[in-house]
Amino acid sequence: MRGAERLAIADTFVDAIARLELDHSRDLVARDGSTRYFIYPNGRADSTLTHEFFPYDVPASEAIQFAQSLAPHSPHMLSLMGERTRDEMGIYEAAGYERVGVWTLMVRPLTHEVSRLGDERAVLIEDAATEDRVLSAILATGESEHPTRSGHVADPTIRQRWISHDGEPASFGRMVLLGNHAYLGDMATVPAYRRRGHAGAIMRSLLDDALAAGATACVLASTSMAHGMYLRFGFQDVMPVVGFQTRNG
Repeated sequence: MRGAERLAIADTFVDAIARLELDHSRDLVARDGSTRYFIYPNGRADSTLTHEFFPYDVPASEAIQFAQSLAPHSPHMLSLMGERTRDEMGIYEAAGYERVGVWTLMVRPLTHEVSRLGDERAVLIEDAATEDRVLSAILATGESEHPTRSGHVADPTIRQRWISHDGEPASFGRMVLLGNHAYLGDMATVPAYRRRGHAGAIMRSLLDDALAAGATACVLASTSMAHGMYLRFGFQDVMPVVGFQTRNG
């Protein structure tokens, strides 16, 4: 995969996180070279973070210097993207950062519909009341590692699907449409309803939504636990993402 393609995938990841998690009435998105970053004037939701940086293939010394120039005394996070991250984690730790997560950016081409019989149970969320009810149930299980927000029903670039069991939310997922790329995120299933194929039904339905919208590839950030499942669905590894946070954050 060429460098331009890898950068496009990194940008898709950051653009999707910005679309899903930021309050654009106050939070800011900026770029310095191949580092994207968010500024949270009132702190990120559910944390004390004031800045979040996304360096793509930036040497550790440069990434640290830039982050500390903008947030010298404030809790902040660096989500490092690119292969050099594997060899430089010790530099961040020596500089006072604590590793808080490891993910893998993956991509899958979108060439044809993949839905199966039975996937129609993955229903599109089309009203705010349903969105709030589903998210409240999913968040109560602690399944999301991100500051998952509601309020996306009116956004035509975001598709949200859920599966119910006896009327109760069982599984959920989102797709963000970003031109030729789409981003699959916030996939979560209530523990009591796992191993019933719900995640697969939601994923296939959202992949078809992205295909119908004109996307040619889907990007996601996988945890180690979900990595095998995404490989079975045709996703391929692109680069690691490692999160480091200031220890006072």
